[in-house]
Amino acid sequence: MPDVALGLVAGLAIGLALGVLAAVVVGRARRGSDAGTAGEGTTAPGAPPPESRLAATLERISDAFYTVDRDWCVTYANRQALAILTGRGQDVLGRNFWHSFPHLVDTPLYHAFHAAMAGDEPVVLDEWWFRPIDRWFTLRVHPSDHGLSVYFRDVTRERSDRLALQSHGAKLSEQAELLDKASDAIIVSDLDDRITYFNRRAELLYGWTAREAIGQSSRALLHEDVDVYDDVRATVQLEGEWAGELHQHDSAGEAIVVESSWTLVRDDDGEPRSIMVINADVTERRAFEQHLARVQRMESIGELAGGIAHDLNNVLTPVMMAEPILRRGETDPVKLKVIDLMAGSARRGADIVGQILTFARGVEGERVTVDVDELLAEVQRFADETFLKSVRTTRDADPDLWPVVGDPTQLHQVLLNLCVNARDAMPSGGQLSLSAANVVVDAQAVRNSDVATGRYVRLAVKDEGSGMPPDVVQRIFEPFFTTKGQGQGTGLGLSVTAGIVRSHGGFIEVDSRPGEGTTFEVHLPAAPDGSAAQAAGAGEGEVAGGGEVVLVVDDEEVIRTTVAVTLEGEGYDVLVAGGGAEAAELASQREDVAVVVTDMMMPGMDGAATIRAIREHLDDVPVIASSGVQTAISRAELDDLDVQAVLPKPFTTARLLRTVREVLDGTG
Repeated sequence: MPDVALGLVAGLAIGLALGVLAAVVVGRARRGSDAGTAGEGTTAPGAPPPESRLAATLERISDAFYTVDRDWCVTYANRQALAILTGRGQDVLGRNFWHSFPHLVDTPLYHAFHAAMAGDEPVVLDEWWFRPIDRWFTLRVHPSDHGLSVYFRDVTRERSDRLALQSHGAKLSEQAELLDKASDAIIVSDLDDRITYFNRRAELLYGWTAREAIGQSSRALLHEDVDVYDDVRATVQLEGEWAGELHQHDSAGEAIVVESSWTLVRDDDGEPRSIMVINADVTERRAFEQHLARVQRMESIGELAGGIAHDLNNVLTPVMMAEPILRRGETDPVKLKVIDLMAGSARRGADIVGQILTFARGVEGERVTVDVDELLAEVQRFADETFLKSVRTTRDADPDLWPVVGDPTQLHQVLLNLCVNARDAMPSGGQLSLSAANVVVDAQAVRNSDVATGRYVRLAVKDEGSGMPPDVVQRIFEPFFTTKGQGQGTGLGLSVTAGIVRSHGGFIEVDSRPGEGTTFEVHLPAAPDGSAAQAAGAGEGEVAGGGEVVLVVDDEEVIRTTVAVTLEGEGYDVLVAGGGAEAAELASQREDVAVVVTDMMMPGMDGAATIRAIREHLDDVPVIASSGVQTAISRAELDDLDVQAVLPKPFTTARLLRTVREVLDGTG
């Protein structure tokens, strides 16, 4: 590896980070997945999507960036990339890269692309000559699940300067002006480790002036781990060069990560004279890559959670539906108590599954109009009944609070999570204050560009606890981050809280100082006037059937059997099918089917294909789509399939009967 090129590549930290993130965004856009993954954030109403802002940034940068998918088709290229690759514009987009540039096959670029595609680590070409335009480039090829992100920069001039610098290594003092213009920190030390040269970039990076640094020991001045420094220096004196990553610190004691290239400079007689070190600051890039890795892990967890949730919800659905069946005519108090325990456990399991999905995927529950003052009162009652008496709770709310539209269970969970954290911050007791107020967020008050202006209800949870230092406050919403001891916290509570608030179009702010307590302020958009949201606790209405034929399709036998028994008990005529093919066959034989209830996640023929097959015979039959994972099918596809209602699993008997009745009556 050339001794200076590594440092020059590392200077591109911000551009590289944008490139890696753009690969994720482009891949997500190609597969059409919904936004709202935990750790990814949710764009607030009225704000431009992150993808558009990122695309605009990529078009403005001076360096070239493009992406290819796993079939080697170019999926994105900014203007600089198009100008360098073709000079003619958009004719490479959507085309196979190797078909467009056959002369690049079996070149270092070709092998680097294939190595990156086959592995999971970035591949770097420090200096690569692009023959058509006679220019040298540095490339970093970054793999993702969706293909490759390629970031390249013209280093022809830097290469020429480096070669000139190496050929005149013994005359560094005469080239100080050139070195001061370098984009990386350049430090020269004599063989006794005394700094003899410290360029302008080194001054900016480390915070010492050249006058302060020259004459001092590089080992003592810059390096965190002096043992590593000693090993590197010994390697350079033995082999003449070394390149790698080092952890250092600046004049304020702040940690710095650098990609470092060391060269032993010799005099005209070939004797060692000094050591030249070129350092590129990659602190931000390393932090970004760690954040990106966490985001990708959370995306994987979200996929895993979706599959687990589907299976668990299929297990819980018949248990929850069996409750009213088992209660019919039962008078034995012991058996009734067992039924109560069974039903409570099933509901608790459903809540846990919902929490996992909320955390991993930002899944939303049913939205209704919520009375905020009543919500605060419920949380206060819970705290008074369960917290130690040394924790005193108070509640204060504006007299005419605006309502909000949201999932009451999720909003209840948000406040409970914050209250539990407040309690844990006051081990010796103290006051826990709950408050709510109407606020109007204008452009001046918005700290986050993703937050929309308008009317909000501000919910505040304040404690008198130990407070948190700024570095902890910055990380409290990260998944799995916790300051509690092992076994005392999972680090998911505040991640779930932030995900729920974002999914409701709101935002959350924190004010905390060591020894002064902490205040969390949750801002939720106020319900618009005349909101059509369903009121919480609305009556069930009439649910009985009148002999209508219901076709139930589900690959889980216990679910379709339980649903059939339930519907038949309410006066419906039920047909059951274990899959799409069987359902289509029944639809071809029975013209009297009044409504179809079908699972959306089935092996072989899935729900969407099943609906289309049924509609070939019963083109106007209404359909109720059921799924254990709400993100199994998008809202747009449901609209395209003309689905009348969605029945999320696990559902209760009351929810099933109400949904079927509403669809049949045309009110669903």
